[in-house]
Amino acid sequence: MIRKIILSIVIFFMICLPVFAVNKFYWATGLTGGGAALDGIDGAGLSAGDAAIVILDSGTNVPLVYFYRLQASSAAESSPNVIRPDANAGTSSWHLSGVVSTTVDIGAAVDTTLGRSAAGVMSVEGVTSPRVIASGATSLDFGSTATGACATVIQATATGAASTDVIIFNANASIKAVTGYVPASTGGFSISAFPTSGYVNFEACNWTAGTVDPGAITVNWAVVR
Repeated sequence: MIRKIILSIVIFFMICLPVFAVNKFYWATGLTGGGAALDGIDGAGLSAGDAAIVILDSGTNVPLVYFYRLQASSAAESSPNVIRPDANAGTSSWHLSGVVSTTVDIGAAVDTTLGRSAAGVMSVEGVTSPRVIASGATSLDFGSTATGACATVIQATATGAASTDVIIFNANASIKAVTGYVPASTGGFSISAFPTSGYVNFEACNWTAGTVDPGAITVNWAVVR
């Protein structure tokens, strides 16, 4: 998949280059250090608008790929954002346009970083983004429950759920006319949800002054991490 993404970006990069006869496209296998690295390309043969791709071996099966455009700039070298040719740099500098790797920097100045720290886990600027671990719909029929008591917990399988996850749930239809959930100043049934390893747990408690046998309802739920 990553190879297809890289190929697509390379093709896009080539198509979007300004159509000038003097512009050229370069490949390199390193950022600095001369030789086959980006700074090893002699500045004497470069022109503003030239482009380069640098492919590094990151030590994993996912390579680091850098995209550069040459600008008429004397900016100080600051790898990887700015790379200066070792020879005949003049007023030319390679400026980073983008990166493809286990993290993706959006913007030439690394404005926003998207990262992957594990399978299915993405972060934005170092903050892990919420993701749904499991979801489903569960019928809840708690049965007759005495005043001031809580009914037996109803469990639903939620593969991959952990006790540190968050449960989001809601009824799949209005329950204001269902026994036990009808609005009243004397109280009613309350439902809470909590996660355990591999399960979502629903618990209902009776806050009325008498025994209540609440009607069955169905809730949609999701485990979020």
